[in-house]
Amino acid sequence: MHRRLTLRGSWMYRDTTVLELWSMVRNGVIDLSVLDVRVVGLDDPAAALAAASRSHGREIVVLVP
Repeated sequence: MHRRLTLRGSWMYRDTTVLELWSMVRNGVIDLSVLDVRVVGLDDPAAALAAASRSHGREIVVLVP
């Protein structure tokens, strides 16, 4: 908000589907602890893309400011 950044993307599901999914995560129905999370800063987009291209299986890349 302070830097006036805009993130754009696409989602192939309805908004209600996303809300239901997050509700299931919040209520413990879906366990995200099985994921191997890699955190990459938004200040290094090349590292984020490289990490994402190397990820497979249960690995996910999370961008943080």
